[in-house]
Amino acid sequence: TIASWFCGKEFREASDRTPHREWGLIAYGVASIAYRLFVTLLIYWALYGWLEPIGFGAIAQVMAGVTLSLMVLSPIAGLIRFFGATSNRRRIDWFRLLFRGGIAVGGLALLFNVPLPNRVTAAAMLDDGDAQRVYVTFAGTLLESVSVGQKVEAGQEIARLNEPRLLAKLTQLQGELNQKRLRLEQLERRRISEPNVAQEIPTVREVVRDLEQQLTQRLHDADRLILRSPCSGTVLPAPPHHAAKAPGALPTWSGSALDERNRGCFLHAGTTVCLVGDPQSRTALLMVNQDDINLVRPGQRVRLNWRELSTFIFEGEIVELAALDLETLPRESILRLKLPARATASGHVRPIGTWYQARVRLEETELPLPRGSAGTARIHVDPQTLFLRAVRWIKQTFSL
Repeated sequence: TIASWFCGKEFREASDRTPHREWGLIAYGVASIAYRLFVTLLIYWALYGWLEPIGFGAIAQVMAGVTLSLMVLSPIAGLIRFFGATSNRRRIDWFRLLFRGGIAVGGLALLFNVPLPNRVTAAAMLDDGDAQRVYVTFAGTLLESVSVGQKVEAGQEIARLNEPRLLAKLTQLQGELNQKRLRLEQLERRRISEPNVAQEIPTVREVVRDLEQQLTQRLHDADRLILRSPCSGTVLPAPPHHAAKAPGALPTWSGSALDERNRGCFLHAGTTVCLVGDPQSRTALLMVNQDDINLVRPGQRVRLNWRELSTFIFEGEIVELAALDLETLPRESILRLKLPARATASGHVRPIGTWYQARVRLEETELPLPRGSAGTARIHVDPQTLFLRAVRWIKQTFSL
């Protein structure tokens, strides 16, 4: 038995058990204790997950604390009873007990305090990298556009919008300006023969100047209806758009604004039409949970596995950490990243909890990386002891 191994004497009556059977029973006892601890933690983890959303997570925490305390106190009470018996104390080989006990305690302390390699798992997706966004600055109806995948030069037309009210206002302002300019010319010619008309000239000249300013502004607005490429590169699709619809109404458009089926749709100011850049992105974004962000820092190595290329492993290095604005994270990205999410009252999908983004610079590779790829990343964080991992797991599981 364990007592005989530590204390040097047999504390039970002799039996026909062989040494192999003795060690088998010891292994079975240790395994049963580990199994009981695992099942207990699993039960309370499930109970906490059920009670915490309705505000009763503290009940599961208290029950788990009491149960674990009893599991620890029970063997301690058994040791106290064993050493409290006078007959047992007389038969103990104290040198052997202290020597082997010290070895056992030292081994456990070493096991739980030696830093071991540690990794943090995070959802990953390819970033747009240095791609430039082409967005609407003046709302209008889409008339024509280039296609996704087409190569363009800086300043080349990407899309052309139409705003009938703006065109009508331009026509109106041009007509009024022509009339006032003609009126001003007539007054200038009559000023010599009719001195009294000279009093009207400053007023008419001010009206002409004001109309010219208005016309210049409207012409500038009309020019903003033509979307041009900010750089040379390939036209890339913007994040898919899902327009929120009012009760009883149909959505205006969805998907990519460059889709042929979206010709004639109305685009509001601020809408991203497309991206222009290198179709082969070399930057990835990782979604790191708040519970793990304190372990992550720039300079750490990352191994990534994309679902589209599941047989290959890509490597990179974290170059930047930043808070993630959940309001700007598209619904498609949340679903592709498989983040825990909930639906809001307005019908939008938002991730649950607090998340941070880590930007990773990928190493050069000949393999093509499809834009929009998603997968899993494993960040090689600083080594951590088993004790700290256990404490961290308990804190995360029961939100301590």
